[in-house]
Amino acid sequence: MRNRIIILSVAVIVGLSILLSGCGTEMPKETATQSQAYVYQGEEVTMAWRNPAYNKPEYAEGAELSVWVNNKNDPSREYSYSGIIHWVENKGNNIFSLLCLPKDYDGTQRYPLLLLVHGYNSNYHEYDYFVNYLTDAGFAVLLFDFRGGHESNSLSDGKLTQMSYDTKLSDIRAMVSFAEALPMIEQENIIFVGHSQGGMMGAITACTEGLKDRFKGMLLLAPGMRHVTYLDEFGSLENLPESYTILYAKVGRDFLYSAIKYEEIVWNEVKDYEYPVKILLGSNDELNKEAGVQEITAAFGENASYEMVEGGYHDFRDDVLPTLMPETILPFLNSLVS
Repeated sequence: MRNRIIILSVAVIVGLSILLSGCGTEMPKETATQSQAYVYQGEEVTMAWRNPAYNKPEYAEGAELSVWVNNKNDPSREYSYSGIIHWVENKGNNIFSLLCLPKDYDGTQRYPLLLLVHGYNSNYHEYDYFVNYLTDAGFAVLLFDFRGGHESNSLSDGKLTQMSYDTKLSDIRAMVSFAEALPMIEQENIIFVGHSQGGMMGAITACTEGLKDRFKGMLLLAPGMRHVTYLDEFGSLENLPESYTILYAKVGRDFLYSAIKYEEIVWNEVKDYEYPVKILLGSNDELNKEAGVQEITAAFGENASYEMVEGGYHDFRDDVLPTLMPETILPFLNSLVS
């Protein structure tokens, strides 16, 4: 059992339950204050409060968020990171995002950026154990919650029943546009990192004009490929139900339709992605089968490689990261940076 303490660096205390798929966690506690965001090349970046109509004024645009994660079974293994809250508008809705700058950030340099994309019925906390390693290594990290990304614990707008691969792809476009406006980012060195269904989104992104060439490479962790072939299950598009339960959470018909559409696109077109792809799967993964992950690796072609992570589970938590980061993940990410 793990617990999280999350502090947003003025004084409003709120409770927010974060329930990650397949991960037992206690309820975190959050406090929020307004604070200066960051300074780039001697100039303060202007921030504004989030529209109070959203009923969450404690999450101010430009507020600093600090996250501590510890393991009760081994208190010596603690992880922490901090970032700046940004609200990114997309189609009249708001996406919650967190920009975490490198530990050596000094406001005069530019840095490679990792866009961390979470999985199904989840949120940015999937990567709590990752961020500290990545910012220590000199990467800027951009976390976000998909619109409708979780049935109850997403800071972004939208409902899970409204979510589809199309809405997720639209959110990725919005986050890329946001990243392109950040002055401290090396625009030629933006890298996609996706976990579970976020890995599936990597494959979809790799097939999408206007997006596939924005990412210098991809790291896909336990990519959720072909859990179910929905067209086989329902027989035809006309038979798709208005709602459907996947892993104890209800999605809408749009999700099923988009899954069928993009599955065909991915298997036919992902081979054309020109940049390196690293795919990892834990040997104890509870959801994915090795054969499926090997299949998507082969579909990507010669630029992709696959590795089994001994002892790893679906969520790649702190049980494997102390070894996996320096030996596998960071060498691959560093190899992508020009």
